[in-house]
Amino acid sequence: MTRGSDGGWSTVAAGGRDLMRHAPAADHVLKALVRRRLAEQFGVEFARSERTGAWEVAAIGDATLRAFSKRGASIEAMLRDLGFDPALATRRAEDLAAAQTRHDKTEHTAAPDATLRSIWQAEARTLGVDPDRLAAAALPGAAVLPGAGAASSRPAGEDEQAEWQAELLAGVVGRLTDPEHGLTSGRRRFTRVDALAAVADALPAGAADVAEIEQLCDRALAAAGIVALPDPPGARETLAPVAGLERSAAQAQGEDGQVLAGAGNAARRQIGAGHMANAARFTTADVVAAERVILSAAAGSGLVRAGRG
Repeated sequence: MTRGSDGGWSTVAAGGRDLMRHAPAADHVLKALVRRRLAEQFGVEFARSERTGAWEVAAIGDATLRAFSKRGASIEAMLRDLGFDPALATRRAEDLAAAQTRHDKTEHTAAPDATLRSIWQAEARTLGVDPDRLAAAALPGAAVLPGAGAASSRPAGEDEQAEWQAELLAGVVGRLTDPEHGLTSGRRRFTRVDALAAVADALPAGAADVAEIEQLCDRALAAAGIVALPDPPGARETLAPVAGLERSAAQAQGEDGQVLAGAGNAARRQIGAGHMANAARFTTADVVAAERVILSAAAGSGLVRAGRG
């Protein structure tokens, strides 16, 4: 509970529900800020892993990543032992495998950094990886020009800047509308907080601050032809629950809503309640067109009366 300026007491962020709604956005925004800092200060380049879908340091090969992802490898092995395909396992199955493979901490867990560094470097050498060469490739530094997509590769001229911005926007729009990974790949509607998370995750070299992500999100939604649905009463458009990410790298990382009357008087669940931040709802034109076809066919068959919904 927190005490407001009026002297009254109330819960924070709708009892924590609004904060949890922003957890994915907080996660992706923080990672985007980290990617930008690493790109600008150390020349680090990132590439999206075909295996996990996550951004990884481009200079580190997937074989090395897998070798050092011991926790993930243990969970995958346990899933197979339990009869699950790791690529198709449900979240519940993954949680079960994670619990089964959780072990007590070893002496290495609390070892000094120098000791851990020596252990990891030795492991890398057994894999045929030279730690020094890998570090040099991953962290070229300011003296080495980063490749395309890194933050400091931004062109200086106005025409070049415009072209760079257009390519960046096109890449974000492509990610948002991707049939397999886009915002409506597995659902019909999404909220602005979902879009913010997707935009932050679409930036290879991240962003300088939260405001940059918010502005790019609004531009991408407009450029993609996203259809805005009626706003819930009192909807607020701000990323305030995660704005502190600019000042701290230690932010807390779902959906809540109310029942609305939908087409044909069917009760639907609103995915962004009006008192929540970033609750504006969106969909894509193809979803709207498909629903119109369905409603038209239903009306023609007599399942619903024309003019309703």
